[in-house]
Amino acid sequence: MANRRRGIAVAVVVGAAAVALVVYVYVTAYGTGDPRSERAAALRAAHYEQAKVHAHVLVATYEPNAGANQESNTGHACFGRTVLVRLVYGENVGLTTGNPAGDPPGHQAVLATADATSGTVCFVSVSVGSSAANPKPDEVYLFGPRKALLHGSQ
Repeated sequence: MANRRRGIAVAVVVGAAAVALVVYVYVTAYGTGDPRSERAAALRAAHYEQAKVHAHVLVATYEPNAGANQESNTGHACFGRTVLVRLVYGENVGLTTGNPAGDPPGHQAVLATADATSGTVCFVSVSVGSSAANPKPDEVYLFGPRKALLHGSQ
């Protein structure tokens, strides 16, 4: 009887360890989905990218749960849950050499896709023009003096 109880206890411990491992792997790959942790990851990514640009940011926003992005141009791949960070600057910041054809001059933005758990940036691009660089309706305010840009007003 004692051996049977020990066997059941070992099976329970092994089963709990397996469940804990699966949960750990899932959270590491896909994040918790907790808005506070995604916001913290977005802030880390935004501050990291802001440090590279020598201009004042007008507004920084992020899109939670931006989807999986396995493409990388930073040397760090993102697997699972990501956040899309947008840092909007004024005109003539020097992020690019020109506007797309027919697009009037406007804001410039750095767009950074980052891991939603760690905030590690995996893909960075630049957007130019009044409509391309303005935050989208599903983005959440992070920081910056021009919060009104988030709602589409200039």
